[in-house]
Amino acid sequence: MNKRLLPFSPEEYWEWNEKFEAGYGQLRPGVSTEEVEREIAAIPEKIRGTYIAEKYIGKRKENSS
Repeated sequence: MNKRLLPFSPEEYWEWNEKFEAGYGQLRPGVSTEEVEREIAAIPEKIRGTYIAEKYIGKRKENSS
C-alpha cells in the first residue's frame, strides 16, 4: 500500500512555493487586481491551505523565539 501523506507531490509543492515566493497571488507592479484575483482562484485549495499554514506557523515560531 503506497499512500501519500500529502494530497500533492513534493514537486507540485515546490513549484507552487516558488510561485508564491515570486509574488504569485499578491499585488505587485505591472499586475492588475483582476489578474491577482485570477491567480488566487487558480491556486489549488490543498496547496493554498498548506502554504497559509506554513506561513502562520512560521510567524508564530518567529514571535515566540
